[in-house]
Amino acid sequence: MPAAALGTLLFLPMNLLTLWGAARLAPTRLMLLLMCEVGIAFASSAILADDPFGPRELLGCALILSATLVEPLRQRFAASARPSA
Repeated sequence: MPAAALGTLLFLPMNLLTLWGAARLAPTRLMLLLMCEVGIAFASSAILADDPFGPRELLGCALILSATLVEPLRQRFAASARPSA
């Protein structure tokens, strides 16, 4: 039971603060900030759990982070491709 209480005490404030900030940021900026968690998770697992971190993991991290740029770049290119009146 103490582990569940400790987990709740740590988990609940972090989620509430994340949702509070999410309501005040632009969606694309929020997406980029939240996806930084992926890189931090890769690095912390390599350091704390002594997991292997080689080229394959680095490529996976880069692919995940680059996928977050698809929508903002698509919107930017679509806006620049429209003929100006």
